[in-house]
Order: sequence, then structure tokens, then C-alpha cells
Amino acid sequence: MDAEITIVVIILASVVLLMVAIGRYITKKANLVREITEHTGPKISSSGWYGRADINGMSFKNSIKVIHYEQGYVIKLFPIWGGGKLWMPKNELSIIEQTTDSLFTFNNSISIKSGDNAVLLYGKLAEQIVT
Repeated sequence: MDAEITIVVIILASVVLLMVAIGRYITKKANLVREITEHTGPKISSSGWYGRADINGMSFKNSIKVIHYEQGYVIKLFPIWGGGKLWMPKNELSIIEQTTDSLFTFNNSISIKSGDNAVLLYGKLAEQIVT
């Protein structure tokens, strides 16, 4: 019985370590940080954990939240994937391309850039970016 418990504990610890490693890899690859140090101003609105987004070449589905602050936007990754955040200040934000629902496109999207960071948001996430 003790051997079975030991095996279960080792497997659970391995899964936890693997999830932490995956979260750190995703956070680093997408150029996200753990905490935002810049002054954001008061929070204006927040999306839910839905939609699709491409952050610096990494694709995410139903695991991104867009938080609108007075001074800019925080793109936040779901905690199980590392919980990284990307700060996009309004004064550095440029809209590259924006699409809306039409006969041939079933989803609106917005492509934005801030510094070296490029983000493509789809659906309700794109609606959070006030143009």
C-alpha cells in the first residue's frame, strides 16, 4: 500500500512540475511578464476567458482575458498556462488591421502592435480594444 501511495505522489509531483515548466515556456515565448510594473490607471472593463488570440506568434484559445485600463490594455493568460501578462500602453498602441463581421468573415478581429509586441484578437476579445 505504501508503494502505491509513493507512486501516486511522484506522478502528481511530476505533473505539477511539467505544468509549471510549460507555463514558464509559454510565458517566455509569448514575451509575457508575471507582474505589470507600469502605472495602469483605474480599471475600466474586462473580458471573460473566451475568444482566440495570437500573442507574439503564440496562439491561444479560450485562455486569454483583455483588461482595459485608463492608460492601456493588459492581455492576461489563464493561470494554468503561467498567468503571464502583456502591458500595451495606449500611447504606444497602433492598430495594424481591423475587420468586422461581414458576409465573408464571421468574426471581427483586430491586429495591434505596441513596441516589439504584436497581438491579434478575435471575436469578443477584439471588441475590448476601443478604437
